[in-house]
Amino acid sequence: MRFNIEGVPAQAGRGRIGGVVALLLLVSLVFTACGDNTATTAPAATTAPAATTAAMTTSAAQTTAAGTTGAAQTTGTATTTGATGSISVVDASGTTITLPAPAKRVVCIGPPCIELLADLEIVPVASTFMNLVVKKEYFGDLSKQVTEIGGTTAAPDLEQIARAKPDLIIGEAGFNDDLRTSLSKTAPYFLAKRAGLTEPYDNLRLVGKLTGKADKAEEVIKKFDARLAAYKARSPKDKTFVFMSNYVLNGQVATNPSAICLFVGQVTKGCVLQPPANVNPRGMVNMSLEKILEANPDALIVGVNPSTAGADADKAKNELLANAFWKELPAVKSGQVYEVDTQVWVRTQLRSLSIMLDDAMTRMYPDIFPTPLS
Repeated sequence: MRFNIEGVPAQAGRGRIGGVVALLLLVSLVFTACGDNTATTAPAATTAPAATTAAMTTSAAQTTAAGTTGAAQTTGTATTTGATGSISVVDASGTTITLPAPAKRVVCIGPPCIELLADLEIVPVASTFMNLVVKKEYFGDLSKQVTEIGGTTAAPDLEQIARAKPDLIIGEAGFNDDLRTSLSKTAPYFLAKRAGLTEPYDNLRLVGKLTGKADKAEEVIKKFDARLAAYKARSPKDKTFVFMSNYVLNGQVATNPSAICLFVGQVTKGCVLQPPANVNPRGMVNMSLEKILEANPDALIVGVNPSTAGADADKAKNELLANAFWKELPAVKSGQVYEVDTQVWVRTQLRSLSIMLDDAMTRMYPDIFPTPLS
């Protein structure tokens, strides 16, 4: 019998070798099968990040859509849309005004804009009503930076406005509505609300948002409300009044829809004149001395305009003072006729209303308010 090198009989060795080979073949098949399963699973795992990216893109799209919907539902307030930082507000005409960024170059068409920008500490690049802009109560020496717009408030010089390169133009609803088509070719055109009890607050907040001065607007409002409350708390409120815009027979007077009556009326016994049916948006109407005498106010607040002083103004005043009805007014007899700046008193926004409160209280109640409240 032959033996192999391991000392195993040759026949037995061949049998065992065959068994080993068979075993190796079986193991090979098992490992091959396992290898196939691993290869199939790996590519499936690599598709997961792609699915995740798709989900993130969809989520971002949904977030943007939701943000846009929220902005559309919010009217009368500024909103920031997505990454553009754009600002949208709804003006007095119901028109949505959208700016890509806060306005830096503002053109004023009419007094409300001048008052609003003065409170927000923004000097307009150009303006109508320069006689108001130059007043110390508004811009004073800073008015030298403002280009005067020719023409009238109803028909301003469009070429001058375009040369100012504004990114926002502000007018007043009820007076400048017809300018939208022409002015919108140059820049977005915002119409401020008419005079009223809440409108001055709304205007300041909206323009504050359009110019990036929302915080300043709230600061001004807080200060105004505090001073109004302080005057109301300390004033006896026992005198009625009539405001006359100038010393003219049958001149303009303030009636109850006016900002004068709505605000100064809160710190006094109130305005005594009611408006006729054809009252204008500011509540100022022409009225005879006979009607004022019938109303019998305790005090008369009369506007004077230094910029129009002269022989004609003096003549008109003398005619009024010589009038029999004027002489019969109790306020005239008791010496309670107070002169104020008519250019300020016929305005409608918080800047001017604050001055009106100071004027009325220090003149009608000088013992209580020798100086304006701070």
